[in-house]
Amino acid sequence: MPTPAHSTKKPRTMNIPNSLRESTLNRKLALFVGSGISSTAHNSINEHPPSWPELLRALSELTDTETSHQINQLINEHQLLKAAELFRFKTNASYNYSQFRHKLKELVNGPNSDPFQPSEWHDLITTLNPQIIITTNYDNLLEGGNLEHAYKVATFSNTKFDSFLRTGTTTILKIHGDAIKFFNNDEDIILSQSDYSRVRNCGRLTFDVLRAIFLTHTTLFLGYSMNDPDLQIVLDDLFFDRDLEAPHFLLTNHAEPYLIDHFAKCFGINVLTSDDYGLSIFQSLVDEYQSSEAIIF
Repeated sequence: MPTPAHSTKKPRTMNIPNSLRESTLNRKLALFVGSGISSTAHNSINEHPPSWPELLRALSELTDTETSHQINQLINEHQLLKAAELFRFKTNASYNYSQFRHKLKELVNGPNSDPFQPSEWHDLITTLNPQIIITTNYDNLLEGGNLEHAYKVATFSNTKFDSFLRTGTTTILKIHGDAIKFFNNDEDIILSQSDYSRVRNCGRLTFDVLRAIFLTHTTLFLGYSMNDPDLQIVLDDLFFDRDLEAPHFLLTNHAEPYLIDHFAKCFGINVLTSDDYGLSIFQSLVDEYQSSEAIIF
């Protein structure tokens, strides 16, 4: 997916919808963070975490020549879900999990000697300090950017996530899993649509809790393109009922009018655009939150 620009410009004052502003100030905002946010991180030699197509291309190197060619052909045709499915099928058949675990960890977190560091986006998320962060990313950048705040981290296999929410615990829910836990063989990850279906059927609690969040909180999607397969799977599964009380928002750089209309009518998601992939809008939102906190204290 496209990478949000890493801006060093002074934030502009943006027109923020009242419902988004009020949800933020009332601590009823949940962030839903995609790979575009991770891709703004970098290490000392300016390497970045991969986009999903780049991740799949790198993982294809673990397969035989013919399979790798097939995976790359599917990526070239923008059939990312099929490419992921083929990789999963071949990896499961070859039991090549040890290399898979090591490769994924290094791809998303960076080399042990020079790991990726949180970006401006991560710093802003830290400043906003929402109670709930949901992400499809495997990396540890969100946790790394929240040194000041004690976030509980849960994955799709964690049955305590609902108790975290009931007690008001600040929580990061990694619905596709965690690269470190995968590397340590503590749990699997979600990479393909078959993985998603398996977890949805066996771990329904997580998805019930997610749906409850969408019913009671305003959700702000960051780091997703409107054609992102990860996003489409989530929306089709969790936003199929349009009777959602809380309005939701997605920040991006550009959107065709028909897609804006589609997201609004089908999912109750309002699309907000800016040339920097929504960074200036998010910066303004964080600035307003900080100003309100300063007045309170």
